[in-house]
Amino acid sequence: MNRAGCTVHRQLSCALKLALQGAVTCGLIGWVIRDQELDHQLLSTVSQADWRWLFAGAAVYGLVEILGAVRWHLLLRHFKFDLHWTEATRLLLLAIFFNTLLPGLIAGDALRAIYLRKRFPDLKMGAVLVVVYERVLGLGALIALSASTLWLRAEWLHRSAASGHLADLTLASLAIGGAATALSLLTVQYRSSKQPFTGTETHLPVSKTPGWTVSSLTIVLGCTLLAHLCYGLSFYCTGRALSPSHAPSILDMLTLTPIVNTFTSLPISLSGIGVRESLLQVLVHDLCGLPGAVGVLVGSLGFAIRAFWAIAGILALACCRRLNWKECFAQLTAKARRKHRAAAHPQDVRPVAAIQQT
Repeated sequence: MNRAGCTVHRQLSCALKLALQGAVTCGLIGWVIRDQELDHQLLSTVSQADWRWLFAGAAVYGLVEILGAVRWHLLLRHFKFDLHWTEATRLLLLAIFFNTLLPGLIAGDALRAIYLRKRFPDLKMGAVLVVVYERVLGLGALIALSASTLWLRAEWLHRSAASGHLADLTLASLAIGGAATALSLLTVQYRSSKQPFTGTETHLPVSKTPGWTVSSLTIVLGCTLLAHLCYGLSFYCTGRALSPSHAPSILDMLTLTPIVNTFTSLPISLSGIGVRESLLQVLVHDLCGLPGAVGVLVGSLGFAIRAFWAIAGILALACCRRLNWKECFAQLTAKARRKHRAAAHPQDVRPVAAIQQT
């Protein structure tokens, strides 16, 4: 297949994926609002909401982003990236915006890896690993919190058949995801350890990366766990805003949010829209005895808070004149063009050593 054919095929695949995600999103939203009684419940719930708790939820979610920034800085330092904290924060804010509001959930991660590879050509492997490690830390914390809360509250979750099936499916999905992630890391570790290290490579093998100190590892893991807890607390504040007298407890929300996060992280719909509301509608109604409208609004407002902080970060960059859309999209599109060229003409792709010799 020639270069034009590869490009067209890839574009059609992306368009089909987006169309399917859009169809699922619209279908789930239509299923949620299909009941006219639910529409009246939504209006009644919004009119009686305590907006002070909603602002509190937005403030608590701000701690999630702050803790994520601390973790990101420590990971960059661990992988020997000499990047000023302002530039590192700029890169993180751009990634948060792309991951939150663009389809795919990984555009921001790709942007960070591409930027670091271009900025630090001698640390190409580290540019990928620093992003992968951040994802692995988040997945590990999600698995730990999910396993503990779902095990401790198994009886409560199995009060209804629907919530029980969702809890069991969550555990199975996390087990598969954790096993696949561990296998991938072990494979990379094994392959890099087999390569001789002479000091002239353009990347640092995984086996040669510096080890963690106890203090750094404690801070990184602590930030990751606290970020997940603050995420659940932001949903608790949103529930208190919508149902001040009969809101789900903190423990209830900390139990339900891992289930929701597991399914919204899958590429089912656009940014998890529709999936989040559908799950919370069922879980809040069956387990907490609250109207389904409360669960729908908790999911919608929870995502709105995330989107608010993503947009606020971009606006802050724009006000500081640190926002460069052309640079961001040029990096992403350049990476895609290189993949298309390599797929269409593999004989034209020369190793790095050959290029340096010429």
